Amino acid sequence: MANSLTTQILEDGDRNAVVKVVGVVDSSDLAYTVIVDPASYTPNLGKFRVDVIKFTVESGLTVRLYWDAAVPVVMHTFDGAGKNDARRFGGLQNDAVSPSGRIAVQTEGWANPGVLAFSMTLQLVKQNNPTTDGFLMKEDGSYLLQENGYGILLE
Repeated sequence: MANSLTTQILEDGDRNAVVKVVGVVDSSDLAYTVIVDPASYTPNLGKFRVDVIKFTVESGLTVRLYWDAAVPVVMHTFDGAGKNDARRFGGLQNDAVSPSGRIAVQTEGWANPGVLAFSMTLQLVKQNNPTTDGFLMKEDGSYLLQENGYGILLE
């Protein structure tokens, strides 16, 4: 068999997004793989803040989430089961240098023979890399004014 990774977008709103990820590793650890790409969401503001992570990881496996960039930055490492609610301090912010806006996953701990699985749900808030004047020009030529993490469409 081969490792499998499934990503499902459960919500894609103007501000919020929710994604479910399920992984099964049965032949090796899961290599660094992008699971969230802003280009897959509408509107595409360029990056996300992670507010809540709910996760379940089988014993022996460790899962790492990364902010994707030229030099990826570990966002969160977890095993077991739990919930990380980061809303009380503004969410997990992308602090990578030259970030791509994407989120990636990687596992560690698989041993042969064995089948280990994990699942997680990420509650995200869409953000952009604001310009100095606070406006983001969209592909259709309209402008989006960024104000406290919210976008206001100017036509």
